[in-house]
Amino acid sequence: MTARRKIAALLLALATSLCGCAEKNAYKDGTYEGRGKGYNEKEPIVLHVVIEGGRISDIAVISHGESTEQVPQAESALEKLPGAMARKNTAMVDGIAGATETSAGLRAAVADALQKAGQSEPPA
Repeated sequence: MTARRKIAALLLALATSLCGCAEKNAYKDGTYEGRGKGYNEKEPIVLHVVIEGGRISDIAVISHGESTEQVPQAESALEKLPGAMARKNTAMVDGIAGATETSAGLRAAVADALQKAGQSEPPA
């Protein structure tokens, strides 16, 4: 086999494997509720994940018991992470420094909703 054919075969194998990854996060359309434990152990973070065309189109935090007055970074996490997760179509995004538990709770809540949408993600 010539060097060109070897390279072509490798590129074909790579393209085939990447195509398989594209369908990994194909969720069922709908709105799914997710819950996750953040800093406040008594009141979970509750959110809705909207799936359109098999992808996350929106994530809205419905309620939480996070101490945003005491930990301003928690407010930042609640505002920024849902958008980042929707853009990346996954719960697995970097957290906000200083809001580690709130970030983990958001990831867990989105993963919970995505599991209901038919695609399991590892817990945060």
